[in-house]
Amino acid sequence: MRIVTFCLISLMGSSLWASRNGDLRERTESATSIVMGEVAASRSFYGSDGEIYTEVSVRVGASLKERGRKSAGVRTFQVKGGVVGDTHVVFTDVPSFEADESVMVFFEGDQPSEKYTIRGGYVPELGESAAQVLSKVRQHLDDQQEPMAESERRRAEMFLNQTAAATPPAPDAACFVLLGPKWADALATYKLGTTIPATWRTALDASATSWTRAGTGFQFRPDAASANELLIGTVSGASTLASTRIEFDSLNRIRRFTMTFNSSVSWSTTGEAGKFDVENVTAHELGHALGLNHPSGNTCSEQTMWATAGAGETKKRTLEGGDRAGALSMYPASGTPPTTPPTTPPPAPTAPAPVFTTAYLYPAPRAATPFAVWVIGSGFDPATVQIVFTGPGCATPCVVTPRDRSTTILGAETTLSTRGMYTIALRNGPTGAFSPARVFSVQ
Repeated sequence: MRIVTFCLISLMGSSLWASRNGDLRERTESATSIVMGEVAASRSFYGSDGEIYTEVSVRVGASLKERGRKSAGVRTFQVKGGVVGDTHVVFTDVPSFEADESVMVFFEGDQPSEKYTIRGGYVPELGESAAQVLSKVRQHLDDQQEPMAESERRRAEMFLNQTAAATPPAPDAACFVLLGPKWADALATYKLGTTIPATWRTALDASATSWTRAGTGFQFRPDAASANELLIGTVSGASTLASTRIEFDSLNRIRRFTMTFNSSVSWSTTGEAGKFDVENVTAHELGHALGLNHPSGNTCSEQTMWATAGAGETKKRTLEGGDRAGALSMYPASGTPPTTPPTTPPPAPTAPAPVFTTAYLYPAPRAATPFAVWVIGSGFDPATVQIVFTGPGCATPCVVTPRDRSTTILGAETTLSTRGMYTIALRNGPTGAFSPARVFSVQ
């Protein structure tokens, strides 16, 4: 039996993507279909293997490529990861989808192999306008002798005209983006699984040391008893070098991670030409495990957290300014070792938790820009109900008292100062029990 949770706000709003090789041309050639459209709905559930999955529906605005199948008005598919109750799971080799976001999705069969976000007519993952990306895809299809249908080209241009903003979003000048969750005590241990060659230990430990020495209060520490494990195994696709599964709770506290290196890739610990460097890729993936996402903008391409890596590349073994700045923003420099959180239990809640059904955020939240919040549910106490946000801009929870409130509907306006992943939850009064939280992104 599957336990299903409907996530009507979002899942993770921007893909994490593991270190990858390949480029837009290769992804266009390998895809069996490419669609442009809007995420219509998503729902998360536990699969029979105990993992969380999410079923996603994309309302197709244009079919750029369709091989061996007819174009459909809605494409529905499943991806690993999602949110059920207090458990949030993301995989760095699997795209994640946010309700109402505009996307370009590359499929191999029925599974998405790549996803680009279209925001204000701009594709932040590639640092180019969506029109430029569309033109390149069209040229690659022509070179492949699978030309885009003229009717679909017109549909795609109409779709982009509807999503275009007056000005493109500003590039990520700081060269770091926060994932949202982080470790509560600025410490993460790790162990090497039985599939990891003993000859890799020095390279893996060196990657961990790079982050430990980033000038923060954070430590990665080897521990044979750790719940966090490094393995060699199967990942989502041939172009994915490694994948990290990150699990966290509704308060954005990371619980554990598992890193998997692609068993189909040729690996080296010496920077050997034609092979992928273990330390180079591990440093990138540990950045995700720390709480960092990929920076946007071509000026950030030298950062360790840049989304792609090449064979023989070793420059990501050491951190750059954006990587260190991102880590410092989560784990300030400290001369004392990480401490264990107090074990004293919090006071018992005195008010029952409200029931949280649906939330609407409009317009799509952007850092330092006001947006409206409307929540529908039941059990709201109009006199005491609060909307509580946690995330990168809320070192302590940000509490908002709704402007409009009844027992079933709440309305408020707020501003969040920092980009990244946030949660929203409700409670009746400062000591009331929290409703289950939902995740959304602030761009």
